[in-house]
Amino acid sequence: MRWQPARPALLCLALAGTACDRHHSDIDPVQRQEAASLSQSIAALRQAPNEQKLTQLRAVEAAACTQPDTCALKGQCVQAYRKFLGSLQGIKALETQAPDLSATANAQTIAQLERELDAARALTLRCADAQAALGRHYKL
Repeated sequence: MRWQPARPALLCLALAGTACDRHHSDIDPVQRQEAASLSQSIAALRQAPNEQKLTQLRAVEAAACTQPDTCALKGQCVQAYRKFLGSLQGIKALETQAPDLSATANAQTIAQLERELDAARALTLRCADAQAALGRHYKL
């Protein structure tokens, strides 16, 4: 007896592909474009060197958002990167002031800034996760 692929199984695979295409076409192209544009701006922000993140953050802040999901992502990422950049600025300021501070004050300030930076990094990771989820939703 010769093996033959099960025709019903092949038919199911073909229909599943059609169902996926139909689901993709159910997404409003304007909403999809908004999500894609915002996602690209966030990707540029995430990939930028720290010295260029402020410029990229401003681009994300300026990005259009009319849908609840894109506006939520935008707000989440803007908040995360504002905290991240604020922490980095605090560290830079400490580096310039370090000779003027006592060793105890310096150690306490460094510890506080490190905690803030760790918390900000966690927020940026949540931003990345939310960006990926939005991409899956809109099939970007």
